[in-house]
Amino acid sequence: MPDFIAKTLEDGKKPDVLPEPLSIAEIEALDLPDTQWIQGTLLPYPGLVALSGPPESYKTFFALWMAIRASSGLPVFSTHGDIGYTELSGPVPTLFIEEENTMQLFRSRMMAMKRAGCTELYSYVDEGFKMMDEGWRAKVLEFVDKKGIKLIFMDPFSSVMGLKDENSNAEVSVVMDIIRKEFIKRNITVVFIHHPSKGDGDGKSLRGAGDITGKCDVHLTFSVENVTERLINVKYAKMRVADRSKLKDFQIRLDGSKETKDFEFVYVGEKENEFVEERNKLREDILRVFEDGKARSRKELCEELGVNDKGQKFRAVWDYLLEGGII
Repeated sequence: MPDFIAKTLEDGKKPDVLPEPLSIAEIEALDLPDTQWIQGTLLPYPGLVALSGPPESYKTFFALWMAIRASSGLPVFSTHGDIGYTELSGPVPTLFIEEENTMQLFRSRMMAMKRAGCTELYSYVDEGFKMMDEGWRAKVLEFVDKKGIKLIFMDPFSSVMGLKDENSNAEVSVVMDIIRKEFIKRNITVVFIHHPSKGDGDGKSLRGAGDITGKCDVHLTFSVENVTERLINVKYAKMRVADRSKLKDFQIRLDGSKETKDFEFVYVGEKENEFVEERNKLREDILRVFEDGKARSRKELCEELGVNDKGQKFRAVWDYLLEGGII
């Protein structure tokens, strides 16, 4: 085990008496509230949340927007109540730890956004914060207690955590346990921003050791649908504190301009998953081909469309059209 990891474990608080296991009856008797939401279906309270996406996918910009809205006591989106509502009353004291961008860029982004009522947002920017450093943790936890911080953003993951090797399961396990035991157990929601694995087109796999994803309650991925319109897809890559089957991926748009300092993210609508989108497009293509009234075999149709007639997507669409008497 690397020396700095061993020292981190050695410096950790050790209970005088180790706990006994709880019985089912004792667990049932625990007075534990259901999961609350700082921003509904996005930020559980307390909880650990990952935001990921390729460069220029607006993930950091959106994280800052969430921080501004939460610290103002407002839902993420002013025009949509199903996503981003708040169950906590009043402003949520928030700390944003930024170790990727300079103060100039951070300030520029902050000043360009709508931020009415934003009085409970605090920031460490480019100060060399390291989660592995006991002194930094003590300093932050002191500030957390002083200001009643309930929400902490960390950007980017590897720098803020102070990781030497983000692919090391041993190293990542230590830092994730620190977050869980020293922050989440204090009723704090922690959000970190990270990069997807190289070559991961859908962004569901986070770069580095598996414990990064494994310890998260929610993982949201970001990708740009339309650069000109600043249209962004947001997907639930992981959700273990709500019923994932009832959640829909969605689209957001960045409205406003830097000159007028009125940037805000607005909710656009639900986003079908990629399989459904591709299936619908294939159905439209098949119907378009048959508009000429000519008969075609299944093989001839597939050759014309350039698709595999044995693929799951084609078979699903073909069966639907046949069984419905559409073709």
